[in-house]
Amino acid sequence: MSMEAQISALISALHDDREGLRHFAVRRLVNLGSQVIPAVIDALRDNKEYTQESAAIVLASFGGEAIPHLLEAMKHENRRIRWGAAWVLASIGPAARKAVPEVRI
Repeated sequence: MSMEAQISALISALHDDREGLRHFAVRRLVNLGSQVIPAVIDALRDNKEYTQESAAIVLASFGGEAIPHLLEAMKHENRRIRWGAAWVLASIGPAARKAVPEVRI
């Protein structure tokens, strides 16, 4: 099975209502490395809370590696993706805070 097929199958598993399968997918996606980040960011748009949470856990696991991707996701047209990216950035902590540009109102 190609790497793209594996990533696609694991992203699909994040949508499954079986918690054990989602946990397996989260662990496996993290083990595949940062190449999965764009596909996982897209999973943040799902209507199911558990899918969004699973995607956020994967992204937060990458820490600083995910920051540039998450900053780009903050510009996405989909509100769920923007919200999820903001949540993950907040959970990463100080490294993310330093990378986020200052917003002036």
